[in-house]
Amino acid sequence: MSHTETSRLMKSRACRKKLIFLFLVLYFPGMTGRSFNLNGQPTGSGDEKVLVHLSKPFYVAGEMLKYRVYTFNNTTHERVLSSRILYFVLADYKGNAALQWRINLRKENIVGSYKLPAELPGGVYTLTAYTSRMRNYRDGNLNSQNIILSNLAQEFPDTLYIPVLAGKQAFGRFFREAGQDLTVETGSAYNAGDMAEAIISMNKGSAGDTASLSVSVFLSPPVSNAVMNDSLLQLKRNNTGNEDSASAVTGQVYPEENKSFMLSGTVKSRISNAPVSDGRIILAVADSLFPHIRYSRTDSTGKFVFFLDRWFDNRELILQNGGAAVEGGIVWDIDRKKPSIPGRPYVPYAVQKSEINSFTMLNESRLIESVYGNPDPAMQAGVLPPGTNYFGPPDMLVKPADYSDLVNLKEITENILPGVRFVGKSNTYALQIFNVKTGQWPESDMILLNGVPFYDMNFIATLGTKDISRIEVISRNYLLGDLTLEGLVSIYTHNHKIPESYLKNRSYIFQNTVAPSDKPAGHIVQGGSSAAVSHDPDFRTILLWDPDREITGSQKLVIRFPVSLLTGTYDIVVNGITHKGTVVSGKTSFEVK
Repeated sequence: MSHTETSRLMKSRACRKKLIFLFLVLYFPGMTGRSFNLNGQPTGSGDEKVLVHLSKPFYVAGEMLKYRVYTFNNTTHERVLSSRILYFVLADYKGNAALQWRINLRKENIVGSYKLPAELPGGVYTLTAYTSRMRNYRDGNLNSQNIILSNLAQEFPDTLYIPVLAGKQAFGRFFREAGQDLTVETGSAYNAGDMAEAIISMNKGSAGDTASLSVSVFLSPPVSNAVMNDSLLQLKRNNTGNEDSASAVTGQVYPEENKSFMLSGTVKSRISNAPVSDGRIILAVADSLFPHIRYSRTDSTGKFVFFLDRWFDNRELILQNGGAAVEGGIVWDIDRKKPSIPGRPYVPYAVQKSEINSFTMLNESRLIESVYGNPDPAMQAGVLPPGTNYFGPPDMLVKPADYSDLVNLKEITENILPGVRFVGKSNTYALQIFNVKTGQWPESDMILLNGVPFYDMNFIATLGTKDISRIEVISRNYLLGDLTLEGLVSIYTHNHKIPESYLKNRSYIFQNTVAPSDKPAGHIVQGGSSAAVSHDPDFRTILLWDPDREITGSQKLVIRFPVSLLTGTYDIVVNGITHKGTVVSGKTSFEVK
């Protein structure tokens, strides 16, 4: 091939590459200028969207924060996210997390609640909802909104510090109440004790669509929601504020939790700070029925990960190093699920005397609500699916109470546990379990105490028949990951506890807090009639919380609810999302005289 032909060929190939690149740019608009993580997920802007409608914009410490969660994929237009875990963080104006919890996403829209601790001080808090995948997005894409909190035991502060929200779009902020995508009609005024009526309809442009809605009716807060959640208004007041300061994307890549909750972390040597590579991490839960044990190896950086199902929700998880002892012990660094958000600017708001008086009145109303309100829903929702006894039926089960009193484990093994020896060895004890196949007595340095791997044989030696409810023995080999246990003994005590001194020295304890999804109460109006009228028990300040409604484009949704005996201005806020993925909202007000 001549030099001229070679030059033409190279030019032709370069031209084709340019055309291919131009095609990619045209075919995938918005792709240029965006970075992608290891899973191919964009990190600059997000496709997973979350919207949270709260029952009201102000709360009192100790009551239930009630919400409706809407999920939506901005790329595929699917209503159900691929992520299965949604996190909530309630932070003060300085960005310090005051409260954290999560929920399981198993359907498109979730109704839930969470009890606010009674000790939370009054002030402005920012509630942020996000998935693990959304932590790869900019802060402006996270759903954040400000709420006001007061405390019954404290005077309301005379200055509120309002965090500036980064979001400029509806998906990044609280629902817009000014768009009026929905028409909400009601009477202008009602007498105390009347029955009020709200008529909700969609605009003409949504005639062929259907929307899922949530409706709340509450006493107008002394400080308006516009002041609390309008970023532009806040920035106008704050001359030094910089909205982009909270919009940086973290360099870390966060995985998508599309199956279950991921508990991950890193272990390092306490002395050298070097990662414990190829370590053996065991996760267990103290349980009186049967063991639930997970096992993970660490990689070269000392990182481990567990994928946890519902059985582990709202339980105290115990992590231990099951491998060779590390001199000086190890340091646990558990991956936090809070987004990495730089310090937000905040603006001061001087609370007027009349506003402080109004908050005081709301606190007094809350005292009445506490007497008549429904009991708090349990943290544990329903009955957990039964766990699987990880080693199957034991080869032997003994209840020491069925025998004469034996003061320690050595006496128990010598008298009522055939095939098990508990022998003294080098100022400690060793457990031996007879293997029928090999005819040998291999030693085991681990025992299960109330379902938790336990290595302190000196403590085990002190347990007698008055302490132990039952003993289970496996005389065959059991494989836990790449750990081969040559026989296993499980001891269950009457108090179902693990010694605190042992846990403090050898383990890391993680409280796995999960808020259950609530089942929405029956609709306020069933069948279009007012025969079955009920309302949320916050009967003075919140007249209605109906988080699960459907409306079609041509339908007029009529909702009736009793009016409070407390006079003042009340807001009706309706938020929702259509099946086509359009955010809709509407708002109106009425007076109670």
